[in-house]
Amino acid sequence: MPGAEIADELPKRLDWEALYALKRRWGTSLKSLVYRAHALGVFRESTYKRAMMLLAQNGDPEPCELGPREAPLLLEKAVRLCEETGVPFDELVARSGLPFDLANEVYATATMTRPRLSLDASSEHVAGEAPAALQLFPG
Repeated sequence: MPGAEIADELPKRLDWEALYALKRRWGTSLKSLVYRAHALGVFRESTYKRAMMLLAQNGDPEPCELGPREAPLLLEKAVRLCEETGVPFDELVARSGLPFDLANEVYATATMTRPRLSLDASSEHVAGEAPAALQLFPG
């Protein structure tokens, strides 16, 4: 979080709703936002300590979800490129420096079947039923 950008967005007093909104916007923890507010001089020492104590009392995970997780697409693209050029997955992982288990897990997550939208423009359908205009996971 660049100080110049976040400083004006941080609340001047301990405002959890504003901090939740910033957590979602910046994709970071409440603790890091409180720390940053203190480091930039927006929160006084007493406000910083009170906020950190309240966060510690709540424990982990912090309240307020960040939203849907990002899909790891880069590794999937790298694997497909390697498949096209004949480089095995094991070699890609070895060259990347990633632990094999982590690379395998990320790749499995990236290649999980995701819903795909297809339109069926045909007019053929069973009489009395609505035409299937949209299909998820087409046959």
